[in-house]
Amino acid sequence: MMNYKTFSIALLTTLLATTCTYAASVQNSDSQSNNAQNNAVLTLDAPTTTTSAAGSKSKESKTTPIHMSCEDFLALDTQAQTPVVFWVSNLDTHYKGGDYVDEQQIDEFVTPMVVEECNKAPATKLIDLKSKMEQYVKKHF
Repeated sequence: MMNYKTFSIALLTTLLATTCTYAASVQNSDSQSNNAQNNAVLTLDAPTTTTSAAGSKSKESKTTPIHMSCEDFLALDTQAQTPVVFWVSNLDTHYKGGDYVDEQQIDEFVTPMVVEECNKAPATKLIDLKSKMEQYVKKHF
């Protein structure tokens, strides 16, 4: 079983790092100056702790959404699944006008589709479902 509190902290850290990286890249593209402030990128790494079902020994692993398998995703609390799908679906996706797929759309429509796909193939990496998420969003929104 995964320690959900630790995973939640790691997920929030990853989301913060992604947001800061994106903000820095937007700031750099909008600005012509190349000073140290504009080129700063925040990188954070917080390992998660997982506990094996057979024993109480815990081991550190880097289970972040980009490395997560469908099996790991399905093991998450249902409330933690939507932020993970939100992060994956918006990762490296450039919508017109800086738009994004909002969390309510992800929660109501995309997360159930990802759960269904993960139940079919638990060994699949979650990031490998990104193209299916994009196709689903384009088709329905």
